[in-house]
Amino acid sequence: MSDETIYLLVRADDIGFCQAANQACIDVFNQGICRSVEIMAPCPWFPQAVKLLQAHRNYDVGVHFTLTSEWENMKWRPVSDAKSVAAEDGYFYRTYRKNDNYPDEITFEQGDWTPADVEKELRAQIELIRKHVPWVTHATTHMGGLRDNPDF
Repeated sequence: MSDETIYLLVRADDIGFCQAANQACIDVFNQGICRSVEIMAPCPWFPQAVKLLQAHRNYDVGVHFTLTSEWENMKWRPVSDAKSVAAEDGYFYRTYRKNDNYPDEITFEQGDWTPADVEKELRAQIELIRKHVPWVTHATTHMGGLRDNPDF
């Protein structure tokens, strides 16, 4: 007879995005609900997320590759000087690809990015996170954008 045990693996992402997300990610860890979290280096609450994670060193932490900034009233920019990964205003694009909710917005896919700049930005995010959270174990992508483009 085979083992028919079903396991649920819960991971949290977007720690660093805002204070509420940071606290929620720590709360689900402390409650035993989640054991894996991904941190966003370009976000405004990254420093607080780092402090929280340093106090929870047995939390499995991953890099959450970020090339979009989807919120209207809270934006983030590249951590590197890779200009082509940002929109004209210097912030990341709102979405990777066309979205019916934002029909007039230029997307990352439509932008004038270069593979070299994407690599530069992603490496900078890895380096920044590893500087503060050296036990980082894995990487994921914010809003799924990197998984669909063979250039990445």
